[in-house]
Amino acid sequence: MAKQNFQYLLILDFEATCFKKFDNPDFGAQSQEIIEFPALKLNPETLTVESTFQEFVKPVIHPELSDFCTKLTSITQHDVDNSGVFAEVLKRFNAWYEKEVGASSCLPITCGDWDLKTMLPNQCRREGIPVPPALRQWHNLKKSYCAATSVYCRSLTEMLHGLSLSFEGRLHRGIDDCRNINTIVVELLKRGIVFNPTGRL
Repeated sequence: MAKQNFQYLLILDFEATCFKKFDNPDFGAQSQEIIEFPALKLNPETLTVESTFQEFVKPVIHPELSDFCTKLTSITQHDVDNSGVFAEVLKRFNAWYEKEVGASSCLPITCGDWDLKTMLPNQCRREGIPVPPALRQWHNLKKSYCAATSVYCRSLTEMLHGLSLSFEGRLHRGIDDCRNINTIVVELLKRGIVFNPTGRL
């Protein structure tokens, strides 16, 4: 395996409120809220997930999840009703990150740019919360997959299929998506891919 430039890789995949098209005319991208905040801390030298963070988040703009959202993500109204609001969950994530990563170098990895380029900044801006410094740069997994295979994939499942790997768990459940992203990252690490930032705020 190639030597990496970061001591840890942070696998992230948010789930957010959503509605079937035209079901809610008041709903738009600017009012979308994170409802699941999962993260895996991966050691790229040992290929081991050393720690996991996962919490559901209680939405406040559209507090009732749509049937479409629950069917897509398997996240229930009970899951979010019994969870903290975004500011509380982000605070707990920051505490977890400080404990698990501290001053070590760490690069977030996401399947696409949406999570850290769009979703997190939008919600932080709306709530008057600064984006954590640790989440101000990231690596888009689709780009390293393309570098390794010369094929651009639009989705997580396409990348898994291209590597002859199977999806495990429930698609669009954040923590399961993270675990499958991790599977791809580990395979790419074995192939000598070096992960560097592809996006920054």
